[in-house]
Amino acid sequence: MSDFVWLVFLESDSVEEIFEELNVPVDCVLLVAQREGTRVMLNEIYRLDRTLPPANVQQKKVSASSRFFDLIWQSLELDLNFTSKYYEVPNNSFGTLMKNGSWSGLMGMLQRREVQASNTAIMMSSSRVLAADFMVPVLDIKTFLVMRQPSSLVPGWNAYLQPLSSSVWCTVLATVLVISSLLSLTRHMNQPILLVLGVFCGQGHDVTDKPTSVRIVFLITYLTATVLLVCFSGSLIGHLTFQQPALPFTNFEEFLQDDTYDLGMIPRSAKLDYFKARLRRVCSDSYVHVIASHNLMGVTNVNCTITAVPDAFFPGFIAFAVPKRSSFLKLLNYRLTKILECGVLKALQHRFNYKFVKETSIDSHNSISCKEVAVLFVLLAAGISLSLLIFFLEIVYKKCQR
Repeated sequence: MSDFVWLVFLESDSVEEIFEELNVPVDCVLLVAQREGTRVMLNEIYRLDRTLPPANVQQKKVSASSRFFDLIWQSLELDLNFTSKYYEVPNNSFGTLMKNGSWSGLMGMLQRREVQASNTAIMMSSSRVLAADFMVPVLDIKTFLVMRQPSSLVPGWNAYLQPLSSSVWCTVLATVLVISSLLSLTRHMNQPILLVLGVFCGQGHDVTDKPTSVRIVFLITYLTATVLLVCFSGSLIGHLTFQQPALPFTNFEEFLQDDTYDLGMIPRSAKLDYFKARLRRVCSDSYVHVIASHNLMGVTNVNCTITAVPDAFFPGFIAFAVPKRSSFLKLLNYRLTKILECGVLKALQHRFNYKFVKETSIDSHNSISCKEVAVLFVLLAAGISLSLLIFFLEIVYKKCQR
Protein backbone atom coordinates (compact mmCIF):
# COMPACT_ATOMS: atom_id res chain seq x y z
CA MET A 1 0.00 0.00 0.00
CA SER A 2 2.87 2.38 0.76
CA ASP A 3 4.34 1.93 -2.73
CA PHE A 4 1.64 4.12 -4.31
CA VAL A 5 0.19 7.60 -3.89
CA TRP A 6 -3.57 7.43 -3.26
CA LEU A 7 -6.06 10.17 -4.09
CA VAL A 8 -9.61 9.85 -2.71
CA PHE A 9 -12.45 12.18 -3.73
CA LEU A 10 -15.12 12.70 -1.08
CA GLU A 11 -18.28 14.69 -0.94
CA SER A 12 -19.21 16.38 2.29
CA ASP A 13 -18.92 13.17 4.30
CA SER A 14 -16.85 13.18 7.45
CA VAL A 15 -13.31 11.82 7.12
CA GLU A 16 -13.55 10.13 10.53
CA GLU A 17 -16.61 8.17 9.46
CA ILE A 18 -15.14 7.02 6.15
CA PHE A 19 -11.75 5.94 7.53
CA GLU A 20 -12.95 4.68 10.90
CA GLU A 21 -12.34 1.03 10.04
CA LEU A 22 -9.50 1.60 7.58
CA ASN A 23 -5.89 1.43 8.75
CA VAL A 24 -3.72 3.91 6.81
CA PRO A 25 -0.04 3.47 7.76
CA VAL A 26 2.14 6.50 8.31
CA ASP A 27 4.38 5.66 5.35
CA CYS A 28 1.40 5.58 2.98
CA VAL A 29 0.64 8.77 1.04
CA LEU A 30 -3.16 9.09 0.95
CA LEU A 31 -4.73 12.39 -0.08
CA VAL A 32 -8.40 13.18 0.41
CA ALA A 33 -10.00 15.81 -1.82
CA GLN A 34 -13.14 17.51 -0.50
CA ARG A 35 -15.11 20.39 -1.93
CA GLU A 36 -15.60 23.37 0.35
CA GLY A 37 -17.69 25.95 -1.49
CA THR A 38 -15.81 26.97 -4.60
CA ARG A 39 -12.53 25.42 -3.38
CA VAL A 40 -11.19 21.87 -3.19
CA MET A 41 -9.17 21.05 -0.03
CA LEU A 42 -6.48 18.36 -0.03
CA ASN A 43 -5.75 16.63 3.29
CA GLU A 44 -3.18 13.93 3.94
CA ILE A 45 -4.64 11.18 6.12
CA TYR A 46 -2.77 8.59 8.18
CA ARG A 47 -3.33 6.53 11.31
CA LEU A 48 -0.71 6.12 14.04
CA ASP A 49 -2.39 3.02 15.42
CA ARG A 50 -5.49 0.96 14.74
CA THR A 51 -6.95 2.10 18.05
CA LEU A 52 -6.41 5.81 17.32
CA PRO A 53 -8.51 8.04 15.05
CA PRO A 54 -7.09 9.33 11.74
CA ALA A 55 -4.83 12.35 12.03
CA ASN A 56 -3.29 15.05 9.87
CA VAL A 57 0.39 15.97 9.62
CA GLN A 58 1.47 18.85 11.88
CA GLN A 59 4.94 20.34 12.37
CA LYS A 60 6.49 21.97 15.41
CA LYS A 61 9.76 23.69 16.16
CA VAL A 62 12.77 21.79 17.45
CA SER A 63 13.48 22.36 21.16
CA ALA A 64 15.88 21.02 23.81
CA SER A 65 15.74 18.93 26.97
CA SER A 66 18.09 17.78 29.66
CA ARG A 67 19.57 14.58 28.22
CA PHE A 68 21.35 13.73 25.03
CA PHE A 69 19.16 11.07 23.41
CA ASP A 70 16.06 12.20 25.27
CA LEU A 71 16.46 15.62 23.70
CA ILE A 72 16.65 14.17 20.20
CA TRP A 73 13.64 11.96 20.83
CA GLN A 74 11.69 14.80 22.40
CA SER A 75 12.51 16.92 19.36
CA LEU A 76 10.93 14.20 17.22
CA GLU A 77 7.87 14.22 19.48
CA LEU A 78 7.44 17.96 19.14
CA ASP A 79 8.22 17.96 15.44
CA LEU A 80 5.67 15.23 14.62
CA ASN A 81 3.26 16.15 17.43
CA PHE A 82 3.09 12.78 19.18
CA THR A 83 3.61 11.57 22.73
CA SER A 84 5.42 8.44 23.83
CA LYS A 85 4.14 5.76 26.16
CA TYR A 86 7.11 4.15 27.86
CA TYR A 87 7.52 0.50 28.78
CA GLU A 88 10.02 -0.98 31.18
CA VAL A 89 12.63 -3.15 29.51
CA PRO A 90 13.20 -6.56 31.16
CA ASN A 91 16.50 -6.61 33.06
CA ASN A 92 17.14 -3.08 31.77
CA SER A 93 19.26 -4.57 28.96
CA PHE A 94 19.62 -4.05 25.25
CA GLY A 95 19.21 -7.77 24.80
CA THR A 96 21.15 -10.80 23.68
CA LEU A 97 20.51 -13.26 20.87
CA MET A 98 19.20 -16.60 22.10
CA LYS A 99 19.92 -20.00 20.56
CA ASN A 100 16.40 -20.22 19.13
CA GLY A 101 16.88 -16.96 17.20
CA SER A 102 14.82 -14.77 19.53
CA TRP A 103 16.11 -11.79 21.45
CA SER A 104 15.82 -10.75 25.07
CA GLY A 105 15.64 -7.24 26.49
CA LEU A 106 14.89 -4.23 24.33
CA MET A 107 15.70 -6.01 21.07
CA GLY A 108 13.23 -8.74 22.02
CA MET A 109 10.46 -6.19 22.56
CA LEU A 110 11.16 -4.75 19.11
CA GLN A 111 11.28 -8.19 17.54
CA ARG A 112 7.94 -9.16 19.09
CA ARG A 113 6.45 -5.75 18.19
CA GLU A 114 5.59 -5.04 21.81
CA VAL A 115 6.77 -1.46 21.24
CA GLN A 116 6.72 0.71 18.12
CA ALA A 117 10.12 2.35 18.59
CA SER A 118 13.06 2.66 20.93
CA ASN A 119 13.82 6.10 22.34
CA THR A 120 17.23 4.80 23.41
CA ALA A 121 19.91 4.73 20.75
CA ILE A 122 21.25 1.22 20.15
CA MET A 123 24.57 0.23 18.68
CA MET A 124 24.05 -1.24 15.23
CA SER A 125 25.37 -4.73 14.52
CA SER A 126 24.85 -7.37 11.86
CA SER A 127 22.75 -9.55 14.17
CA ARG A 128 20.61 -6.67 15.44
CA VAL A 129 19.88 -5.45 11.91
CA LEU A 130 18.22 -8.81 11.21
CA ALA A 131 15.86 -8.38 14.17
CA ALA A 132 14.91 -4.69 13.84
CA ASP A 133 15.16 -1.74 11.48
CA PHE A 134 17.36 1.20 12.45
CA MET A 135 16.85 4.87 11.73
CA VAL A 136 19.61 7.10 10.40
CA PRO A 137 22.66 6.94 12.71
CA VAL A 138 22.73 9.53 15.46
CA LEU A 139 26.42 9.15 16.31
CA ASP A 140 29.44 7.42 14.90
CA ILE A 141 31.38 5.97 17.80
CA LYS A 142 34.41 3.93 18.73
CA THR A 143 34.41 1.15 21.27
CA PHE A 144 37.89 1.00 22.69
CA LEU A 145 40.02 -0.05 25.64
CA VAL A 146 40.76 2.59 28.27
CA MET A 147 43.37 2.38 30.99
CA ARG A 148 45.26 4.58 33.38
CA GLN A 149 47.81 6.72 31.61
CA PRO A 150 51.35 6.00 32.87
CA SER A 151 52.44 8.69 35.30
CA SER A 152 55.96 8.89 33.92
CA LEU A 153 56.54 10.24 30.45
CA VAL A 154 60.27 10.87 30.92
CA PRO A 155 62.18 9.61 27.87
CA GLY A 156 64.63 6.78 28.38
CA TRP A 157 68.34 6.77 27.66
CA ASN A 158 67.74 5.60 24.11
CA ALA A 159 65.26 8.41 23.37
CA TYR A 160 68.05 10.57 21.94
CA LEU A 161 69.00 7.88 19.45
CA GLN A 162 65.45 7.20 18.25
CA PRO A 163 65.13 10.26 15.93
CA LEU A 164 67.45 8.45 13.49
CA SER A 165 67.20 4.79 12.66
CA SER A 166 69.98 2.35 13.41
CA SER A 167 70.87 2.13 9.72
CA VAL A 168 71.36 5.92 9.58
CA TRP A 169 73.61 5.87 12.65
CA CYS A 170 75.67 3.07 11.10
CA THR A 171 75.93 5.05 7.87
CA VAL A 172 77.12 8.15 9.76
CA LEU A 173 79.76 6.12 11.61
CA ALA A 174 80.94 4.50 8.37
CA THR A 175 81.09 7.93 6.69
CA VAL A 176 83.26 9.31 9.51
CA LEU A 177 85.66 6.38 9.22
CA VAL A 178 85.89 6.55 5.41
CA ILE A 179 86.45 10.32 5.28
CA SER A 180 89.01 10.11 8.09
CA SER A 181 90.87 7.37 6.21
CA LEU A 182 90.88 9.40 2.99
CA LEU A 183 92.14 12.51 4.77
CA SER A 184 94.91 10.52 6.46
CA LEU A 185 96.12 9.39 3.04
CA THR A 186 96.67 13.00 1.95
CA ARG A 187 99.06 13.58 4.87
CA HIS A 188 97.77 17.15 5.13
CA MET A 189 95.71 16.68 8.32
CA ASN A 190 96.64 15.79 11.89
CA GLN A 191 94.13 13.66 13.82
CA PRO A 192 91.64 13.50 10.92
CA ILE A 193 89.06 11.41 12.81
CA LEU A 194 88.70 14.12 15.47
CA LEU A 195 88.34 16.76 12.76
CA VAL A 196 85.60 14.81 10.96
CA LEU A 197 83.77 14.12 14.23
CA GLY A 198 83.96 17.84 14.94
CA VAL A 199 82.31 18.54 11.58
CA PHE A 200 79.36 16.27 12.41
CA CYS A 201 79.12 17.96 15.83
CA GLY A 202 78.98 21.42 14.24
CA GLN A 203 82.55 22.47 15.08
CA GLY A 204 84.39 24.79 12.70
CA HIS A 205 87.91 24.24 11.27
CA ASP A 206 90.51 26.31 9.48
CA VAL A 207 91.24 24.50 6.21
CA THR A 208 91.87 27.53 4.00
CA ASP A 209 95.55 26.70 3.67
CA LYS A 210 94.85 23.12 2.68
CA PRO A 211 94.67 21.76 -0.88
CA THR A 212 91.49 22.21 -2.90
CA SER A 213 90.70 18.48 -2.75
CA VAL A 214 90.73 18.58 1.07
CA ARG A 215 88.48 21.66 1.13
CA ILE A 216 85.99 19.99 -1.23
CA VAL A 217 85.83 16.95 1.06
CA PHE A 218 85.19 19.22 4.06
CA LEU A 219 82.52 21.17 2.14
CA ILE A 220 80.56 18.04 1.27
CA THR A 221 81.01 16.73 4.81
CA TYR A 222 79.66 19.97 6.28
CA LEU A 223 76.61 19.89 3.98
CA THR A 224 75.87 16.27 4.93
CA ALA A 225 76.30 17.00 8.63
CA THR A 226 74.03 20.07 8.43
CA VAL A 227 71.18 18.10 6.85
CA LEU A 228 71.52 15.31 9.42
CA LEU A 229 71.65 17.83 12.28
CA VAL A 230 68.45 19.54 11.11
CA CYS A 231 66.62 16.21 10.81
CA PHE A 232 67.87 15.02 14.18
CA SER A 233 67.03 18.27 15.98
CA GLY A 234 63.52 18.54 14.55
CA SER A 235 62.67 14.93 15.32
CA LEU A 236 64.12 15.15 18.84
CA ILE A 237 62.23 18.33 19.73
CA GLY A 238 59.01 16.84 18.38
CA HIS A 239 59.60 13.68 20.40
CA LEU A 240 60.13 15.65 23.61
CA THR A 241 57.30 18.16 23.25
CA PHE A 242 54.58 15.93 21.75
CA GLN A 243 54.73 12.92 23.99
CA GLN A 244 52.81 9.69 23.94
CA PRO A 245 52.51 7.51 27.02
CA ALA A 246 54.45 4.27 26.92
CA LEU A 247 51.58 1.78 27.18
CA PRO A 248 52.19 -1.91 27.94
CA PHE A 249 50.21 -2.83 24.80
CA THR A 250 48.81 -0.97 21.80
CA ASN A 251 46.31 -3.37 20.22
CA PHE A 252 44.03 -6.30 21.00
CA GLU A 253 46.62 -8.94 20.15
CA GLU A 254 49.21 -7.51 22.53
CA PHE A 255 46.54 -7.18 25.23
CA LEU A 256 45.64 -10.87 24.91
CA GLN A 257 49.31 -11.77 25.33
CA ASP A 258 49.57 -9.63 28.48
CA ASP A 259 48.11 -11.48 31.48
CA THR A 260 48.71 -8.73 34.05
CA TYR A 261 45.55 -6.71 33.34
CA ASP A 262 41.92 -7.56 34.06
CA LEU A 263 39.30 -6.76 31.43
CA GLY A 264 35.97 -5.22 32.37
CA MET A 265 32.93 -4.50 30.26
CA ILE A 266 29.29 -3.65 30.77
CA PRO A 267 27.20 -6.82 31.09
CA ARG A 268 23.79 -5.75 29.82
CA SER A 269 22.85 -2.15 30.52
CA ALA A 270 24.40 1.25 30.03
CA LYS A 271 23.98 2.83 33.43
CA LEU A 272 26.20 5.82 34.00
CA ASP A 273 26.96 4.79 37.59
CA TYR A 274 28.39 1.53 36.31
CA PHE A 275 30.84 3.35 34.08
CA LYS A 276 31.83 5.77 36.83
CA ALA A 277 32.62 2.93 39.22
CA ARG A 278 34.60 1.00 36.62
CA LEU A 279 36.57 4.06 35.50
CA ARG A 280 37.51 4.75 39.12
CA ARG A 281 38.79 1.19 39.31
CA VAL A 282 40.95 1.87 36.25
CA CYS A 283 42.79 4.45 38.37
CA SER A 284 43.62 2.03 41.18
CA ASP A 285 44.28 -1.42 39.69
CA SER A 286 45.83 -3.14 36.70
CA TYR A 287 42.52 -2.86 34.95
CA VAL A 288 41.38 -2.23 31.39
CA HIS A 289 37.81 -1.35 30.55
CA VAL A 290 35.88 -1.66 27.29
CA ILE A 291 33.74 1.42 26.71
CA ALA A 292 32.07 3.20 23.82
CA SER A 293 32.95 6.84 23.27
CA HIS A 294 29.40 8.14 23.76
CA ASN A 295 29.22 6.52 27.21
CA LEU A 296 31.96 8.89 28.41
CA MET A 297 29.52 11.80 28.32
CA GLY A 298 28.95 13.13 31.80
CA VAL A 299 31.61 10.92 33.42
CA THR A 300 33.53 13.26 35.73
CA ASN A 301 35.47 13.19 38.99
CA VAL A 302 37.86 10.48 37.83
CA ASN A 303 41.00 10.65 39.96
CA CYS A 304 43.49 9.92 37.20
CA THR A 305 44.19 10.58 33.56
CA ILE A 306 42.55 7.95 31.37
CA THR A 307 43.96 7.17 27.95
CA ALA A 308 42.73 5.01 25.10
CA VAL A 309 44.84 2.15 23.80
CA PRO A 310 45.70 3.45 20.29
CA ASP A 311 44.93 0.49 18.03
CA ALA A 312 42.54 -1.47 20.28
CA PHE A 313 39.17 -0.26 19.04
CA PHE A 314 36.40 -0.99 16.56
CA PRO A 315 34.10 1.61 15.00
CA GLY A 316 30.32 1.56 14.99
CA PHE A 317 27.10 3.53 14.76
CA ILE A 318 24.25 4.02 17.21
CA ALA A 319 20.70 4.80 16.17
CA PHE A 320 17.09 4.55 17.25
CA ALA A 321 15.37 1.30 16.29
CA VAL A 322 11.87 0.27 15.20
CA PRO A 323 10.34 -3.16 14.50
CA LYS A 324 10.95 -4.75 11.12
CA ARG A 325 8.96 -3.21 8.23
CA SER A 326 7.56 -0.51 10.50
CA SER A 327 5.35 2.03 8.76
CA PHE A 328 6.94 4.78 10.86
CA LEU A 329 10.49 4.24 9.61
CA LYS A 330 10.42 6.51 6.54
CA LEU A 331 8.68 9.34 8.37
CA LEU A 332 10.96 9.16 11.40
CA ASN A 333 14.05 8.97 9.21
CA TYR A 334 12.97 12.02 7.23
CA ARG A 335 12.17 14.16 10.27
CA LEU A 336 15.22 12.96 12.20
CA THR A 337 17.46 13.90 9.27
CA LYS A 338 15.93 17.37 9.19
CA ILE A 339 16.44 17.79 12.93
CA LEU A 340 20.08 16.72 12.76
CA GLU A 341 20.71 19.05 9.82
CA CYS A 342 19.58 21.97 12.00
CA GLY A 343 22.71 21.61 14.16
CA VAL A 344 20.99 19.96 17.12
CA LEU A 345 23.55 17.16 17.25
CA LYS A 346 26.57 19.48 17.40
CA ALA A 347 24.89 21.61 20.05
CA LEU A 348 24.21 18.52 22.15
CA GLN A 349 27.76 17.26 21.76
CA HIS A 350 29.06 20.60 22.99
CA ARG A 351 26.53 20.69 25.83
CA PHE A 352 27.34 17.22 27.11
CA ASN A 353 31.07 17.63 26.48
CA TYR A 354 31.06 14.72 24.04
CA LYS A 355 34.57 14.21 22.71
CA PHE A 356 34.59 11.55 20.06
CA VAL A 357 38.00 9.89 19.90
CA LYS A 358 38.77 10.16 16.22
CA GLU A 359 42.48 10.13 16.90
CA THR A 360 43.30 7.45 19.42
CA SER A 361 46.83 8.65 19.94
CA ILE A 362 47.52 11.10 22.74
CA ASP A 363 48.71 14.39 21.32
CA SER A 364 49.48 16.58 24.31
CA HIS A 365 51.80 19.56 23.92
CA ASN A 366 54.00 20.14 26.95
CA SER A 367 56.90 22.41 27.80
CA ILE A 368 60.19 20.56 28.06
CA SER A 369 61.02 20.03 31.73
CA CYS A 370 64.34 19.33 33.44
CA LYS A 371 63.45 15.65 33.81
CA GLU A 372 63.12 15.28 30.06
CA VAL A 373 66.59 16.72 29.35
CA ALA A 374 68.25 15.23 32.42
CA VAL A 375 70.03 12.71 30.20
CA LEU A 376 71.82 15.54 28.39
CA PHE A 377 73.01 17.08 31.65
CA VAL A 378 74.16 13.68 32.87
CA LEU A 379 76.17 13.18 29.68
CA LEU A 380 77.61 16.68 30.01
CA ALA A 381 78.61 16.07 33.62
CA ALA A 382 80.09 12.69 32.70
CA GLY A 383 82.09 14.26 29.88
CA ILE A 384 83.44 17.02 32.12
CA SER A 385 84.33 14.51 34.83
CA LEU A 386 86.08 12.26 32.31
CA SER A 387 88.05 15.16 30.85
CA LEU A 388 89.14 16.32 34.32
CA LEU A 389 90.20 12.77 35.17
CA ILE A 390 92.25 12.49 32.00
CA PHE A 391 93.72 15.94 32.66
CA PHE A 392 94.92 14.97 36.14
CA LEU A 393 96.25 11.64 34.83
CA GLU A 394 98.28 13.51 32.21
CA ILE A 395 99.71 15.79 34.89
CA VAL A 396 100.66 12.80 37.03
CA TYR A 397 102.17 11.03 34.02
CA LYS A 398 104.34 14.03 33.12
CA LYS A 399 105.52 14.37 36.71
CA CYS A 400 106.44 10.71 36.77
CA GLN A 401 108.46 11.11 33.55
CA ARG A 402 110.51 13.89 35.14
